[in-house]
Amino acid sequence: MMFLLEIFTFLAIIYLLILIFLRIKLFKSRLISKVCINCCPKCYHPLERMKSNLYNKLTNFLTIDIFQFMKFYCNKCKWNGLLAKYSKKITV
Repeated sequence: MMFLLEIFTFLAIIYLLILIFLRIKLFKSRLISKVCINCCPKCYHPLERMKSNLYNKLTNFLTIDIFQFMKFYCNKCKWNGLLAKYSKKITV
């Protein structure tokens, strides 16, 4: 029984380290340019925010809300997906 607890603890620590690493690397971050504050990752045009659904809430729960994912879509190229609340600057 103690062996299973040690394995679970080890896996939980590895999971947290992976999440922290991805957060430091700005995984799925929103893009900021001179034209717009929230750019599409494909065409760099402004994104529109979509209402959160169960999938979005479950993703945030499983990632311990480190990324604070929000759902967006692009009217120009029809891209949609989850992006994190934090952002990084780009030059376009």
